[in-house]
Amino acid sequence: MSPRTGSFTTEKSSDGLPVLIFETPANSSPTRLMRVRSLADAAEAAPTKVAAASTPEDAAVSLVQAMYANKSVDGYELRQRSLKPVYVGDLKVQMISEYRGEALTGRVLRIENKGTQEKVLTEAQVAPASALAVSIAEPKLAPGRVTTAYLVSRNGN
Repeated sequence: MSPRTGSFTTEKSSDGLPVLIFETPANSSPTRLMRVRSLADAAEAAPTKVAAASTPEDAAVSLVQAMYANKSVDGYELRQRSLKPVYVGDLKVQMISEYRGEALTGRVLRIENKGTQEKVLTEAQVAPASALAVSIAEPKLAPGRVTTAYLVSRNGN
């Protein structure tokens, strides 16, 4: 996966949570890759509904919050499954659940560092280019340690 280039800005979601926005040029229009800064705060405020009237970015943030809190979400089918893990270098990556809605799909990934050195995970390493939002619970991953990543993409991407 090639690294993305762009700029970071900080905004607040409609819920008032700080969100780090990564803007890149894509198809001559800006795209947004967002990360919820405080997942602990997100878990407390996690919605059970992702508002249909909200912007796709706000809906993505709400879905990340709900996934972090392991809550079911109205309008989303939650599939708890552990697919066969894949290795990306020294990282063992496994999808453990999927939230599928009409417009968005969220995925929860388990990432384990099987190497001998600490890894620092970035959103660009973890998320596909089509991701609308991504959050990594613990980006610094010591050898043998595990973290969770939360990805949200528009359906059809």
